[in-house]
Amino acid sequence: MKSKLLFPAIVLAILMFVSCKKKVEKPEYIANSTYKKSPLSFKKNTYWVYQYYKIDSTGLETKLNDIDSMWIAGDTMIKGNKYLIFEGDIRFYTVGVPRVYLRDSSGTIVSSEGKIEFSYKDMLNPIQEQTYVNGQDTMYKTELICFPKSSKKTPLGKFTTINAQTNYTSTLFTHWNGKTYNTQKHFSMTIGEISNSFFFAGYPQEYFERRLIRYSIK
Repeated sequence: MKSKLLFPAIVLAILMFVSCKKKVEKPEYIANSTYKKSPLSFKKNTYWVYQYYKIDSTGLETKLNDIDSMWIAGDTMIKGNKYLIFEGDIRFYTVGVPRVYLRDSSGTIVSSEGKIEFSYKDMLNPIQEQTYVNGQDTMYKTELICFPKSSKKTPLGKFTTINAQTNYTSTLFTHWNGKTYNTQKHFSMTIGEISNSFFFAGYPQEYFERRLIRYSIK
């Protein structure tokens, strides 16, 4: 899926929160892997709590005094499709309480705006490409790829996950030196989001990551 998106300058700073990982490890691919239950089988009042960490350019981690929370507020119908309503008290959003509408579209989790969060059917292939522009300038391009049978360690332990990796490239940001940076969002099919890392575009060598520390599945 390819799209070209125009973003006003006033929201550009918010959009610069993207994550990086210096080394991409491809987990073993299990051919024809299938899941019988949708990862969006959560009910109202399910919630997740996350702790933030800062990782510098040497890999040194620092635990921060920042906590995120996210919960299921219910569901709703949009254009004939049923969506779960995710709300949250998110540290790096600047205005209001974030609200996201997600649904399972034949194995791909998509938002009401058409953004793909991850897929548990289409693995190891680019499933969404986007170009972000501001005026006449192309800020950066993204490519989403999902890796099955990944793993992620948090204070709660080690989880088997799907890693939704978004690759970011930019010729405008000369300080990126032509490098590709990427987000790492780890999802558990039974628990939900396990972790999510991101960086400021002005200094991609240093990044932040939120990791699951508490949850309650309804």
